[in-house]
Amino acid sequence: MTTVAHALETLFALKKVPVTKKELGDNLNVYVMDYNLNADHTTRLEIVLPNDLDRTDVQITYRYVTMLNRYEKRQDMLEALNEINESSSYYTFYLAQDGEVYARAFIRSGVDVQCLYESIVHGPAVIENVYSKIEAVAGVFKNA
Repeated sequence: MTTVAHALETLFALKKVPVTKKELGDNLNVYVMDYNLNADHTTRLEIVLPNDLDRTDVQITYRYVTMLNRYEKRQDMLEALNEINESSSYYTFYLAQDGEVYARAFIRSGVDVQCLYESIVHGPAVIENVYSKIEAVAGVFKNA
């Protein structure tokens, strides 16, 4: 039986996508790749899915969209993210307790993973589209 994980791995290999696979246990895999938002800022893409199903929900997370390092800007960031989320259709943006802003989507996929792949590919464009609003509140983020 072909699984979503196998089909996605096959497509990544075909498209020569530099991805690292890690096993999480409980039949879950995470696929990790980095995306350069600009010369000083890299976001991490994490795709979590079961490795043994032919139809499943897939979690896609873009980590480190930015870091809010001044707590007094928390309310401003929450307001900006709420505004962004009202108009975003693919990804929802979150502010973690530690100040990390990240984007997440859940997508249902079968073994035809083309729509899943396209959602992954369009993620950076979504982030780039809203990054100026996020940066206006958080300031310029540079990798540590």
